[in-house]
Amino acid sequence: MVYPRWVTVSKMDDSQIILTIFVIFTAVTTILSVYARDKHIFILNKLKIQFTIGGILIFVGKGHRAFNPKPLNKGFSYGLMSSVFIGALLFYTMLLPKIIKFISDFISYVLGTTTSTPTPVVVPIPLLFKSSGILPYPLPYLLVSIVIAVILHELAHAIVALKEGVSIKSWGVGLVLLIPIAFVELNDSELDMVQTKSKLNIISAGVFANALASAILIITAITASYIVTQIYGAPIQVASIAGVDCSICNTSLCPAKVSGIEPNMVIESVNNTRIESLEHLLATLRNTSLGSNMSIRICNYSGVCRDITLRLTAHRKDLPSTPCIDVVFTTVTAFMRDSRIYIAKWFEELMLLMDSMITINFSLFVLNAIPLFITDGSLFLKYLLRESKNMNKFIALNIIDAINALVIILAIVVSSYILFNLR
Repeated sequence: MVYPRWVTVSKMDDSQIILTIFVIFTAVTTILSVYARDKHIFILNKLKIQFTIGGILIFVGKGHRAFNPKPLNKGFSYGLMSSVFIGALLFYTMLLPKIIKFISDFISYVLGTTTSTPTPVVVPIPLLFKSSGILPYPLPYLLVSIVIAVILHELAHAIVALKEGVSIKSWGVGLVLLIPIAFVELNDSELDMVQTKSKLNIISAGVFANALASAILIITAITASYIVTQIYGAPIQVASIAGVDCSICNTSLCPAKVSGIEPNMVIESVNNTRIESLEHLLATLRNTSLGSNMSIRICNYSGVCRDITLRLTAHRKDLPSTPCIDVVFTTVTAFMRDSRIYIAKWFEELMLLMDSMITINFSLFVLNAIPLFITDGSLFLKYLLRESKNMNKFIALNIIDAINALVIILAIVVSSYILFNLR
């Protein structure tokens, strides 16, 4: 195809493609949700789907009858319900102020009153996959954490519903804001027949499950860390070689490969000066002159060390005055024993997985507790204030839900824009 001279055609990168998909998906599913009015749609008389604000739900599982209901006692009910109030409180006191400040900082940046780019606060998980350095967890850990957290959440809903005498019609999976979710569909007629307390118990069960999982995971992580430190000593953060990239320097000789530097090695010292951190290492390299010799002591993860000497004749392509050795550095957790550095990779991976699971469970706990159209917090508020005629009309308009959704979606869009255009 021939374009006019004034037309500029540029190819989108992966991040821009995903961002475009996110915007289109959110807009289309929201429009279809308004058009369908939350009704179920059958495809080929078999597959049942439902569009919701910013997402789609797919019903795939069969139901289960509540044969022998045993309603929860008052103490457990209070525990379940309090988790919703605590989660909402955390959102409005911790996350919401950060979002508002972030949007305010972005407006100031656009108006030119400040030159500092605001830090993104709410970005869809699929977009984070394409942004190196932003997502702190490996993709497998993140997916495992999401699956476990979602299963716990929906399983809690199902168990409490059956105990309160409400049958399960079906269950399914879905995508909301391109984030994978799972859900349980209850028998509406049975749900309408049970007391308000039972309704609130069922609705708050998922939030409670994620809150409890977060607490258990935090305690487990602290306990595991304490046991490991008693065996290996206090952990320290050391500079490690993440990889060798021969395109960093201005030479094709690749100084790192010539010197025998390999990934998964720890930088113990430079010019007989012990390296305390990654920042210390980078500062040392910046202060080293081109053309000088540099002695580096590197150790493998078992604590076996060797010394190498580099002649710093190469420089970074983007920084002509900075010496370059074609190495990508990172920070790893290590232990010091008998004046030797040991890397317990399994411990770092375990802590990373635990941290990922804590983050996902805590996020589900807080975000599900607030009124946001299809969240547990929205239903909880609906049933809690249903008896009040004045509040009932207010809730029917979904005003609180709309405000929360607007703030979060605005933060997501602005964060995504900053992430892929200003950084």
